[in-house]
Amino acid sequence: MTEMPQKPLKSFYAKAELIFALILISQLFYLLGYEINPIIRLVTTPLLAFLIGYFIYTDVKHSKKNIIPVVIITSAVLILFIILPIQKYGQVFSFLSVGVAISMFYSIALRILAYSIDKGTVDCNYNSTKKKLDLFLILPFTKRYRPYALYRRGLFSLNQKNLGEARKIHRKLLTHYPNYEWTYFFEGQILSNENKLSEAIDAYSKAIELNPKLYKTYISRGCTHSCLKNTEEAISDAKEAIKLNPSDPDGYILLISMLKQSGRSNEAYDEIQRAFYVVGNDYRLFSLRARLYIDTEDYASACKDLLTAEKLGADTDDIYFHLGYCLTFLGDTDKAIDYYSKALEKSPVHQFARLNRADLYAKNGSEEKFLEEYERLRELYPKFIEPDYRTGIHFFNKNDLVKAEEYFNRALDIDPDHLSSLQYRGCIRQKLSKLPGAQKDFEHALKVAPKDHYSMNELANVILDTEAHFQRALELAESAILLSENTPDYWDTKGDIFLKLDKKIEALSSFHKALSLIPEEEKKGDEKEFVIELEEKIKTIKCDLA
Repeated sequence: MTEMPQKPLKSFYAKAELIFALILISQLFYLLGYEINPIIRLVTTPLLAFLIGYFIYTDVKHSKKNIIPVVIITSAVLILFIILPIQKYGQVFSFLSVGVAISMFYSIALRILAYSIDKGTVDCNYNSTKKKLDLFLILPFTKRYRPYALYRRGLFSLNQKNLGEARKIHRKLLTHYPNYEWTYFFEGQILSNENKLSEAIDAYSKAIELNPKLYKTYISRGCTHSCLKNTEEAISDAKEAIKLNPSDPDGYILLISMLKQSGRSNEAYDEIQRAFYVVGNDYRLFSLRARLYIDTEDYASACKDLLTAEKLGADTDDIYFHLGYCLTFLGDTDKAIDYYSKALEKSPVHQFARLNRADLYAKNGSEEKFLEEYERLRELYPKFIEPDYRTGIHFFNKNDLVKAEEYFNRALDIDPDHLSSLQYRGCIRQKLSKLPGAQKDFEHALKVAPKDHYSMNELANVILDTEAHFQRALELAESAILLSENTPDYWDTKGDIFLKLDKKIEALSSFHKALSLIPEEEKKGDEKEFVIELEEKIKTIKCDLA
C-alpha cells in the first residue's frame, strides 16, 4: 500500500528545485564552452549520479519497493559518465538538460497550480479551487497523487455540505482505490457529518489497518470517540497520534481536552506543559490552557494566555468570547464588552456572547441596549429561554415585579419546567399577595426537583402566609434544614412556624440558631436588616416569656 505524504504536492516540487540546480551546473559548463577538466568531472559526475539516485531513492522509499534498482541505476549513471569521451560530454549533457528542463518547467507549473489550490483552501474560495483540483486530476504524470487529490476534491464537497457529491467521489475512490487509506478516512468524515458515529469509527479503523502510521486518522477516530463519550478510547487514540507525530499539536489538544473532560485536570496541565515544550507556541495550546485556568477560577492567568493566543494570530469568536468572560470576572466591563462585540463580529449568532454583553449593558445602566440585545436574541432563537429569564431577573432586581412576572411567564411558556423561573415567579406572586399562584409555582418546582431545599422553604413560607396547614409547613421547613442545615433563612422560617403554633421556646431556639449562622462580617453588611429583624423577634419572645 502506497503511503501518501501529508502534503504530497510540495515533495513533488522539491525535486524540481534540485533538478533546476543540476541544470544550472550542466548548462554553465556547456554554454561557456569549457573543456571539462578530469578533476571537475570526477567531482560533478558523482554529484549528478547521486542526485539522480536520490530522486529514484525517494520514489522507491515512498512505494516501499526493493532498494536494489536504485543501486543499479546509480552505478550505471556513474560509470556511463566516467567512460564517456570528453569531447562528447557536453553533447550528452545538452540532451539530458533539455529533457530535465522540460520536466522542471512542468513541475513548476504543477507547483503553481498546487499553490493556488492550497491558497484557495485557506481563503475558502471553493468553486475555483474545485476546478483546479479537477484539472490536476487529469494532468499527465500525476497518477501517484490522484487518489489524494480526489480525496481533497471530495473534502471540498463535504465542507460545502454537499453530501451527495461527497458520496459520489467516495464511491469513485472505493471503486478505483479500494486499498487506499484515504478512501476510508474520507468515508469516516462523511459518516461523522451524517452523525453515524459508530460507523465512522469503523471506517477510521479500516484506514488504520491499511496504514497504521497515518496519525491524522487516530485524531479523527479519537474525536469521534469523544462525541460518543468513549473517553478512554479517545485518550488512547490521542496518545497514539502523539507517538506518531509529536510535533503536531492536534494530538495534544485532543488528549488534554479528554483529560479535562474526565476530571483529570492535573494530568491535563502536565500534558499541556509537555506540549508547549515539544510543539512550541501554538495559539490553540494557549487557548486550551486558558480553559484549565477558567475551571480553577484563575481568570488573570486565563486572560494572559488568551491575549497571547490573540497575538499569535488567533482570530476566532471562541477566543474573543472567553476573553470577554474573563475580563468580566476581573471587573473590566468596558473591555469585556469590546471582546464580546468582536466575538459577535466573527459569529453574529453566538448566543452567549450576545447574552453576556446584554448583562454587562444592564450592569452599566444601559437598559435600552440591554433590552435591544435580548430582543435580537428572541428573534434569532424563539425557543431560547435565557433572554426572557434574564430580563425577568433584571426587572426583579429593580423591584418592578409586574414586568418581572411578565417575562417569567414568557420563559415558562418556552419551558414549563424551568426551575429558576418557577422559583422567581413564586417569590413575585408571594410578594404581590397572589398566594394560590405562588403555592402552585413552588409545588411545581418540587415536582421538577423533589430535593430542592430552597423551594421547600419558600413553599413553607407561602403556606404560613395562608394561615393554614402549619404542620405541613413545619415538615417542609425541617426537610429544607436537613438538606442545608447552615442556611439562616430556613431556621428563621422554622421559628415563624413555631410562633404560629404557639411554641415560643422552640421558636426562640430557632431564631437564635439563625442568628448564630450569620457570619460576623455580614451582620453589619448585607444581612444587617435580617439581623435586626431576628433580634426583634428574640426580644419580643423573651418579653412574652418573662
